[in-house]
Amino acid sequence: AHHKTPSNEKDYGFDFGGPIVKDMAHFYVAYEGKEFDSPTTVVPGITGYASYLPASAQSQLGPTNLPFKENDWFGKIDFEPTDKDRFEISGKYRDETSVSGIGGVTTPSAALNTHNTDKRLDARWDHSAYNWFNRLQLTYEDAFFSPTPIILGAGNNYTLTGPQLNTTVLQTGASPLAQQNKGQKGPGFSDDLTFNDLHWHGDHELKLGVSYKSVKLVAQDAGDSNALFNY
Repeated sequence: AHHKTPSNEKDYGFDFGGPIVKDMAHFYVAYEGKEFDSPTTVVPGITGYASYLPASAQSQLGPTNLPFKENDWFGKIDFEPTDKDRFEISGKYRDETSVSGIGGVTTPSAALNTHNTDKRLDARWDHSAYNWFNRLQLTYEDAFFSPTPIILGAGNNYTLTGPQLNTTVLQTGASPLAQQNKGQKGPGFSDDLTFNDLHWHGDHELKLGVSYKSVKLVAQDAGDSNALFNY
């Protein structure tokens, strides 16, 4: 008899902040963490064929789990040297690791280590005058999604022949298509100017600005470290 795989879920975090210089500069830091283990089960795609599989494949049938962990950080410093100027720098960092792709006909040896990272930096200067307001902003982003097979090398896909050709009974290696590397990174710049006290046949507000971004995109859809053989 199969036993149920234990599962758990944890959420935790903290945040704190305060003055650096009274009435002029402040800081804020926050963290949030998540962990959970989700149960899943590996079963043959068609019943009655498990006994034909090699022992190494049969041993991977049954209950297993999918662990996941996430760390989120956020930090900010603001500074107001005058009643007309405000400077603010903030940063965000997210890091996720998980094991995915297990369950059904896919065994733990065909699983993927999935790693997601997201880093963002933001610096801005706000300047207020009597009848206009300007915001200068600099940004940087670096976000990537990169699932990689846990076991590199050849994998096996056990399928049927005859009328049910290509029906998978069990898969014990990750498909080359599963290995990916996708993301984007690069800086950005913007400046927005608002005139808010224009009078001409009524009151008007005029906005103008410029924005520039130089982001490099990466999109790898398949890896070359795994071969998947059909038996």
